[in-house]
Amino acid sequence: MNKCLAFIVVALAVLLPVSAESLTLQQENLIGLPNRFAVSVAQFDGDGELTAGAVKKSVEDWLTASRLSVVEKRSAPPLSFINVAIARQDGPEGKVYLLDVNVYSHATITTTYRLRKGTVWMMGSEKVVAGKDFPADVLGRLGTMVNFFIRDYRASNPPEARQE
Repeated sequence: MNKCLAFIVVALAVLLPVSAESLTLQQENLIGLPNRFAVSVAQFDGDGELTAGAVKKSVEDWLTASRLSVVEKRSAPPLSFINVAIARQDGPEGKVYLLDVNVYSHATITTTYRLRKGTVWMMGSEKVVAGKDFPADVLGRLGTMVNFFIRDYRASNPPEARQE
């Protein structure tokens, strides 16, 4: 029995470092994605300083600060779109904002069964109740979501493999 336990401990010690470096499915979808992103924000009713233009500028600033290339929507391929959607609901707790971030690649993705275009990364349905720090609290949550994308992009495209 002790030999069996020792074998399991050794096997785990060997396997754990490998699994810690494996990519998630969302990260795998980003492999080879060119470093060219256009930001698009779905129109929504602005609320003071929280406007579609302010959100677009914030997302572009976060990407640029992380050394990701921001291009215009009409730029030549290859490029991907980072689409942000914000919806406001009034509820018993006050103003509630629902946030979605989706990354779409216009490059064709080859799969085993068919060719497709579309979403390669997404994070959505984040709910923010606007507080005394509005709009910073909403933008802060959005920034966290964008940073998750940046982290996943970097994990999927290490410096030696990046097309920058």
